[in-house]
Amino acid sequence: MSPLGTSEAKSIRLNPLCLPSDTGCRFVLLIVLVLGSSLFIYNGLALHKLSVPAYQRCMALGPSASELSNVPGITELRDPSALVAKSQAFSNCVRRVQLNSAIWMLAGLAGVLTATLSLMWFIPAWKKRRGRLVSLSKEDAPAVLACLETMSKEAGLPRLPRFLWNPFNSASTGLAFGSPGEPCVALSGGLVTQYYTDPAAFRAVVFHELAHIRNGDVSKTYFAVATWYAFLAVALAPFFAAMSWDFVSVQLWRVLALTLLVYWSRTAVLRVREMYADVRASVWDTPRGALRRVIHALPRPKEGAWRKCLRVHPTAEERSSALEDGAGLFRISFWETLLAGLAAGIALPNFSLLLQILVPGAMLVGLLASLTFAALLAGIVGTRIWRATLADLAAIGPAPKAARLGLALALGLLLGYEFSLYSAFDSGLTTGMRNPAIFWNCVLFVMLLAGSVLFMRWETISASTWLQASLTPQSLRGSFLGAQIVGTAFLTLVLGSLFVFWQVGDTYLGSGLPGFSSLVVFGLLVALNQPAFTLVLFALWAFPLATCLRRAPADANVSRFLFLEGETPTSAVLGSGSGVPLQPKVALRIGLTGGVVFCILHVMIRLVLHYSSPPGGQSDQSKMLLYYSQVLLAALIQAILAAVTAGRVRRLPLLHGLLAAFVGGCTMTGAFFAVNVALGGGVALKFASDTFQTMVNSGALAAIPLASLVFAFRRRIPHERAFDRPHEAAA
Repeated sequence: MSPLGTSEAKSIRLNPLCLPSDTGCRFVLLIVLVLGSSLFIYNGLALHKLSVPAYQRCMALGPSASELSNVPGITELRDPSALVAKSQAFSNCVRRVQLNSAIWMLAGLAGVLTATLSLMWFIPAWKKRRGRLVSLSKEDAPAVLACLETMSKEAGLPRLPRFLWNPFNSASTGLAFGSPGEPCVALSGGLVTQYYTDPAAFRAVVFHELAHIRNGDVSKTYFAVATWYAFLAVALAPFFAAMSWDFVSVQLWRVLALTLLVYWSRTAVLRVREMYADVRASVWDTPRGALRRVIHALPRPKEGAWRKCLRVHPTAEERSSALEDGAGLFRISFWETLLAGLAAGIALPNFSLLLQILVPGAMLVGLLASLTFAALLAGIVGTRIWRATLADLAAIGPAPKAARLGLALALGLLLGYEFSLYSAFDSGLTTGMRNPAIFWNCVLFVMLLAGSVLFMRWETISASTWLQASLTPQSLRGSFLGAQIVGTAFLTLVLGSLFVFWQVGDTYLGSGLPGFSSLVVFGLLVALNQPAFTLVLFALWAFPLATCLRRAPADANVSRFLFLEGETPTSAVLGSGSGVPLQPKVALRIGLTGGVVFCILHVMIRLVLHYSSPPGGQSDQSKMLLYYSQVLLAALIQAILAAVTAGRVRRLPLLHGLLAAFVGGCTMTGAFFAVNVALGGGVALKFASDTFQTMVNSGALAAIPLASLVFAFRRRIPHERAFDRPHEAAA
């Protein structure tokens, strides 16, 4: 299926409203930034005003250094009750201080939220009073009011907004505003007059304001504005008023940087919503409307780069470009992804500090914190990848570059950590580079980078396959939601694992404790036995390949909802252009063949060991050696299966390779236990579950790099490189 033709693209445009808008993404980003910044500030306030003197009092309750230094050996200590009592008193005191710090942080968040909600109700009332707005009645302009009601029905609004006006304002402007559940549209006297002098321009301006209500961005807009003022009044002002200059001077750069990020994120919400309102209004306004003429007539002041970034409205050029082809609304940039990682990196450590006080157990804290921010990152970045992939399939925008975006996300998370208060008072990821943990920290960053790149590639692959298979808006929403659930699970696995690894490494290597290498190996073996690990690896290949279960549509125009004009252009239906279907049957055959090969080898090994073992049977050490050697053999064969599949399958070769490895792993596990039973052994349920997870997970981890190398080699072949689409480059 071919991309949009140049002439046809001018009349039939891709629909940026078929997927969640960038307004919502930037709105969530603002909330995350305010959350992280507020936790940073109130944690600092609690530390400066409460925790430091309180910890000093706690130290006085615990055993002194002289008491500890004079303690004899454990066998010689006759009555430890005094030391135990003092240690318990110290622990209880520290716990109370931590709970008080948590109360400060929660109270700060509650204060920011309360101020935000109060301002959301106050700002509309203030706008009415400041703008001298009164209700537009039938006695004032019956024809205008009837036209407004008709236009509201054309816009598909579930209820009529309240129309207000200022008859003494000669400017020709409109404004959609209001408190939650009570949308209003304000008209100037000049705009009402324009209904009689230039009806087309009147309809264009009003449709633009109604589009804000239809898009649901009025509440987001005033929540964003209110959040900014609440942050200044409830978080930033107390920080400068209550802190000593010694503390402020050290943390000033962090606070100013956070404030600038919050302000930029707020203006980004206000700016992008205008272009989405223009796009929706252009559909109602029809080609004979005046929306393009009105936008073209807007003033075009000369501004520097900084003023352009901080303005609350897009330029006339940006709005005109969005109306013509909308390509700018589908792009995902390096800097936007960096900002998403930065916001998560700022909030995650501060949120983790709060959870460590309220929730027992480091593992549970890591899971909750990772799950929360993995869902946010998957929603923000995943949405943008799906939008960019849709534009790539329609040939109006470039394909997402997974390696570049993964680097942006990883760098954003790392830089965001530096803005957190946790980094200011802990050895941390970067300050740890002055101790023996430097190598381990670099390894963790490489793991974070690899996980981020894999996430970006997987989202791109899922988007490209499911966008072509989605037949209705409902199926598109379902597939998009499913992708974000799987992406959230994968990012939770990555962030949670790195959180635990970093804490363990920081503790062991920072304090010089022995046995760190053995601990890492043991941790990896434990991870291979986790059901969640198995489910995530399964979902990574199963979700994109599930599109082969959908039947091809009989109607070539079923994807018309992806276009603004409501019909699919004759020269363009979304598709990969390859005409090559998915080949899961090939992967199944290769996987089963590998399972049979393992079965033959395993039977031969077991028979040799069975008849050559001493009369008393094998020792426990020999059994463990046999077990892990067979797991290693299974992982090696699965990696070979994935590589062979990646070399034979042309579309999504890596995912087909993982399918072959999974099928092979299941077959090998069954053969392992069948032979064990045949030779007089037993099969315990827990042992069977652990063996299955270990074989399948280790095989998948071995398959990914080897299959990727085979695919990279294939890409160097000219005719293969010409075949593959960019968005399937790592599939």
